[in-house]
Amino acid sequence: MNPVESALKLVGPIYDAAADPQLWPQVLQKLADVLEGVTAVISLESTARPGQGIVASIRTPEDFQKSYVEHFQQINPWAQRGAHLMQAGTVSTPEMVLSVGETAQSEYYQDFLRPQGLFHAVGLVVEVRDRQASVVSSHRSRRKGPYTEEHFELLRLLWPHFERAARG
Repeated sequence: MNPVESALKLVGPIYDAAADPQLWPQVLQKLADVLEGVTAVISLESTARPGQGIVASIRTPEDFQKSYVEHFQQINPWAQRGAHLMQAGTVSTPEMVLSVGETAQSEYYQDFLRPQGLFHAVGLVVEVRDRQASVVSSHRSRRKGPYTEEHFELLRLLWPHFERAARG
């Protein structure tokens, strides 16, 4: 994957979705494919106001989306331990704050990710306002392995476009 070429293919669709929010699932589909992920999600994450929700998502069943907002968002160990990473433009993975063993033993993995066949994740903090972060993330299977520096670079290149789209 060439991060620059991949980013260029996503910039136009990001701005199209900013003008027509019904297009976000198409953007997330393309993003997940380029990131070699199973899912892609735009969520609102907040320690001050848990349960903020999912703005758009692909390949995540509705019952899992609901359980994320109602329960798993509050116990997500990546979000808890990675609160210091919640700065606009930051790209992170759970491996930056948790060992693979800690992830595998967590309730979050056992009851939320594992039933969906997911393990590894990567996230981009698009913006932070009033202690609430807009995050674009993707998950994939354990077998697929962790996300790489190429994936991080792609998200860094897309950050200013997601940020501008979020501001309207």
